[in-house]
Amino acid sequence: MSLCAMRRVVLGLLMGWVVARAAVPGGCIWLNNLVPAERIDAPVYRPDGAPAGEGYTAALFLVSDGGSLQPLFEQTTFHTLPAEARPYVRGRSVPVLDHAFGSDVTVRLRVWETAAGSYEAARVRGESNDVTVRLRGFDAVPLSGLEGFTMQVVPEPSAASLSLLGLSFLWLASARRTGTTRKSRSRGMRSAEECRRARD
Repeated sequence: MSLCAMRRVVLGLLMGWVVARAAVPGGCIWLNNLVPAERIDAPVYRPDGAPAGEGYTAALFLVSDGGSLQPLFEQTTFHTLPAEARPYVRGRSVPVLDHAFGSDVTVRLRVWETAAGSYEAARVRGESNDVTVRLRGFDAVPLSGLEGFTMQVVPEPSAASLSLLGLSFLWLASARRTGTTRKSRSRGMRSAEECRRARD
C-alpha cells in the first residue's frame, strides 16, 4: 500500500471516529420499560386502567439541576400485540448529547396522546419517577429504578375560571385607564396654575 493510500485510510478512520463521537459524545440510554434481566417492569396505563397501547408516544426528558426538563432526541410508541405487551414501549437507544462519558444524568419518562402533538398540548398524559443513570458510551444503559404509572386527564379550564380571568383583565385595564386619567388631570391642573402665576 502506498503512502497516499495509507493516509486516506487513516483519515477515513479518523473522520469516522469524529462523527461517532459527535453523534454520541456521552452515551446512550436504553428506552425500555420492560427489561427482565435488569428487573425493570414499569407498565404504563391509561386513566381508565387500560394499557397504553396504540395512539400514545413515549420519550425521555433530561432533568436539569434546577428541575427544568429538556426532551431527548428519540421518541417511541407502545406495542399493540400481543395484548399483554401493550403497557410497554418498543425499545429504543436514545443518545444523550452534551454530556461526557461516565457522567451521571437524570431522566424522566413522559407519555402522551400522539394526536396531541406534544406532552404539553395533550389532555391525557403522565410521567414517571426520575431515574439517574451513568453514561457508558455506545453501551446503552437501562433505566434501572423506573416505576410504572397511570396517565391522568388534564382538566380543561372551567367557564367560571375563564370568566374570572376575563373580569381580572377588565379590572386591570380599567385601573390603568383611571390612573392615566388622574395623571392627565393632575398635569392639566398644574399647567393651569403655572399659567395663572405667569399672568400675575
